[in-house]
Amino acid sequence: MKINQLPEKFLKMLKYAEEILETNENSPLAVIVTTAKGELMGFASRLSDTDRLVDENRFLQSLAEHGEAKISCGLCKWRNGNVDIPSATLRKSLEELSTANLEAEFLLQGGEGFQLKSIGAMRSL
Repeated sequence: MKINQLPEKFLKMLKYAEEILETNENSPLAVIVTTAKGELMGFASRLSDTDRLVDENRFLQSLAEHGEAKISCGLCKWRNGNVDIPSATLRKSLEELSTANLEAEFLLQGGEGFQLKSIGAMRSL
């Protein structure tokens, strides 16, 4: 779904992503989710595949340990400001954490602006 104006929840998530990137100078990407309970949670992701998988797994473990397996929305923000699709591994892992996460919408940025796409709709990407 294409959107003309960013909802407030995504503005808060973008700000949180910027804070994470400021405190993690060696990480080019911040991943932020809003849990079903309304909590913002996120992590700084490193670039290499091995490091990225470690970062993602640590984050997923943290979600589970905090009883926050279900998320409502998320975004992945690069240091250069671009908002991108979450990795296929992260999408699959979020689905495994809770099948309800298939409905979670991620903010994506393309040539025509921003759009929201559910994890389920991203399966083919």
